[in-house]
Parts: sequence; structure tokens; C-alpha cells
Amino acid sequence: MGGGDSVRLSAIRSAALTAVAVIPLVACADRSESTAVTIPTATPVEGRRPTPTPAAIATPTPAPTAPAAATATPSPTPEPSLATAKAAALLVSQFGVQAGDVTFHEIRPVQWPSNALGCPKPGTAYAQVIVPGWVVVLRVGARTYEYHADFDGESVVTCDPGMVPALGSVNVARELGLEGVTRIDVVAIGQASTTPAVAVSIGDAPSIATVVASLQADLPLLQPKPCDTLLRVDFVAAGRVASLDYACPGDGVVLRGAQPALVGFETVAPADFQAVINGALAARPFPPAPAAP
Repeated sequence: MGGGDSVRLSAIRSAALTAVAVIPLVACADRSESTAVTIPTATPVEGRRPTPTPAAIATPTPAPTAPAAATATPSPTPEPSLATAKAAALLVSQFGVQAGDVTFHEIRPVQWPSNALGCPKPGTAYAQVIVPGWVVVLRVGARTYEYHADFDGESVVTCDPGMVPALGSVNVARELGLEGVTRIDVVAIGQASTTPAVAVSIGDAPSIATVVASLQADLPLLQPKPCDTLLRVDFVAAGRVASLDYACPGDGVVLRGAQPALVGFETVAPADFQAVINGALAARPFPPAPAAP
């Protein structure tokens, strides 16, 4: 090879090396421009903040409860309204007590073995059938009175021999003509060895009106008891006197009279009658003690 050729070959080799050195630089420059990433900056908005989303809270499912056991409700016992009303009316009429003094001590249902209602009378035939009914026990003060009734209260009886069935009724005030009474004298007649004498006189109008009003009711007529009365009650009015006999030993409610409607019977002194007459007797002064010799 000649000298000229050697010089051209060196020049070509230098140019090639320079080209090789420049290419990577250009490539690196291009790569850095193409891979640059711009990160945007968020601009805050005044007064607005992101609202946090609340986390869902799981609601616990209640455990199933066992159903409550059914409670049996007892059937109420029907009230024997008519039976109790009739029993109370009989007690008031037979004994002359105030209706307000009567209380119900006991009321119970019962099955009577016959229509005698548990109180058969000797020599009387009764149908032997089951009769639903009631036992009604009434109380006046410390004493009780038992009545038997059918279920509807149509029939009410008593087995107490001391409670004699009524034989009708009488309005004593009308029978005696108790109008214009100005004085009531209570006369002691029970001692055969003494002359009847006025034990007490009642002259105040309110007491007289109370006694007369108590005798305006229809009082029961009863079979008379074998006893002698202790007192006579005289109603004095405008020149005439009407009388009733009152109270036996051991039976202080007896009333008897000589009027046609009362002959052969007796009745019961009403409560107001007893209160006024007995109160006047209790309030009278004791007789003076005999003077010393």
C-alpha cells in the first residue's frame, strides 16, 4: 500500500470514531426529552373538604325468643243479681232491718238435688232433678242469714226455722190511721202484778214523724210466736188513740195489733221504729232511790 493510502485510511478511521462518539450523545439527549413527566399540582378549593364515607356498622340480629306460654283465663262466674236482690228484700221485710245494714257475706254456685233447693218441707213431694242455683249468705251486724235460690233467682227460700215465711203484708200506718199524731206514749204492760203505766212519752215532731213513716211500708204478716208482749205503743191524735203491742221476751222486734188486718198475726218492727222507741226508753231517768228511814 502507498503512503497516500495510509493517510486516507487514518482520516476515515478518525471520522468513523467521531461519528460513533456523537451518536450516543444525541440518542441520550433525545431519550431525556421524551421521558420527562410533568406531575400536575392539585389546587386546593377553599372551604371544601372531602367528606369521609362512614364505614357500615353491622346491626346485630336479635336472638329468637321462645313464644310465651298461653295463660288460661278462667271463665268468670255469673253474678246472681236477681237471687241476691230477692234474698236481701226478704231479709229486710222479714226482720225489719235497714237495707243499708245488709251486706253479702258469701255467694256461691251450687247444684241442688231437687227443686226443693235444699230446703224440703215435710210431706211435700219434689221433682228429683238437678237444679243449678246459688247459696246466698247475708250479714246484718254479727248475724248471718242463709238463702237458697235457683239459677235465675225466680225462687228464693230459706231453711232457717226462725225465718218464718211471710203470709202477706200490711201497711200498719194505714190500718191504724196514723194521721195528725201529736204524742207517742210507751206503756209498760208486761208485769201482771202492776198496773200498766206510761214509761216514756215522745212529743217532738221529728221523732213522731220518723216512727209514723217507718210504719208506712208494707210489713210482712207472720205466724205469732207463743209469747206475751212487754210494751204498748199508743199513738195519740186529736182525741183518739191507736195502739200496737211491742216486744216479747227474747224477741224485741214483735209488733201486734187489734186491727182486723193484724188479728191472728204479728209483724216486725222496722229499724227506725225500734231506734226511736228504744232510744226514748234508754234515755229516761232512773227512778229516785228510796229515802233513808
